[in-house]
Amino acid sequence: MAVSMSVTEHGAEQAAVDLRGLGERGSDIRRTSERVRSIYRRSNERRFATEGVGSWARLADSTVERKASGGYGSRGPMVRTGALERALTSPRAAAQVDERDPTQFRFGTTLPYAGAAGAAGGHLRKLIDLTVSERREISDLIGGYIAKRRGTPW
Repeated sequence: MAVSMSVTEHGAEQAAVDLRGLGERGSDIRRTSERVRSIYRRSNERRFATEGVGSWARLADSTVERKASGGYGSRGPMVRTGALERALTSPRAAAQVDERDPTQFRFGTTLPYAGAAGAAGGHLRKLIDLTVSERREISDLIGGYIAKRRGTPW
């Protein structure tokens, strides 16, 4: 008795199309950049509004007096002229870094005192510190785009 077997493939062409799209989206994530940048800016706005979510060391009395006498107002730590805050929270600002390459984004500032300001008076004040949920939101956003999950606008 002879046994015969046949194999039929279905969906190979669609699978190839899907894999090609996955590769293309994975190699250029710039379409997500505006939404990722919005999460980054929103996080920085929250940090400045809450003085580092309460983690920034309070200003010394002498610093408060110096800011007031110099006409810089009474805003808390990390804000003198507002240039640093604008660079990290505004859609467009002087001294802002906004670089979007196919596989990575860089957001920040070119202000030379940004790093020193964060460590002023021996107290570290983190300027940029995404929460776990913000990091997850960014990861889900980029992952959803690459995988082209339902519910993503791509």
